[in-house]
Parts: sequence; C-alpha cells; structure tokens
Amino acid sequence: MVWPLDRYLTEGRRETDWLVPGVVEFHRTIATYLRELRRVGLAVDELIEWGPSAEQVIGTPAWAVELDHQSGSPHTACALRRSGHSRRARETL
Repeated sequence: MVWPLDRYLTEGRRETDWLVPGVVEFHRTIATYLRELRRVGLAVDELIEWGPSAEQVIGTPAWAVELDHQSGSPHTACALRRSGHSRRARETL
C-alpha cells in the first residue's frame, strides 16, 4: 500500500483513515530525527533510503510504484554509534 506524503515539512500529529478510521500518527522530517539523534549523543555512520532494483521490479511488478515517490523514500534505515566512538568501537558495543 502506498500513499503520498503531503505537507512533508509540517511536523506533528496527523489523523488518517488507514486500515481503520481515525488512525493517529506523528510525522517528523528526517532532519528532525537526525538532530535528535545527535542531541542524545549518537552519530550517524550511514543512512540508506531503500528502493527496489530493476531486477526486483521485474520479479515483483507491484514494486514499480516505489520508484516514483515524489516525497522521498518511504523505507529509511540508518547505522548509529555513540559520538566519540570509532566504527570499530560500535561493532563491539
């Protein structure tokens, strides 16, 4: 299921009808998440915004819609570590 994200820069409480009427969600921008991670002493080593490869779209044609998101990637992951620790230290924590 895919839907556009309107008002991306407007953060806060949103109510939508998704699966059931009246679902409450809280939207934040990626910049807000990154700022908060830094504020609590974490550093971002990597940020990945997933999208299907051409081969994956051939195997699962419904994923083609994932290539056309105008509001950015809906699938984001990041690798974090405590500020001041090396990548090697992150692996042993």
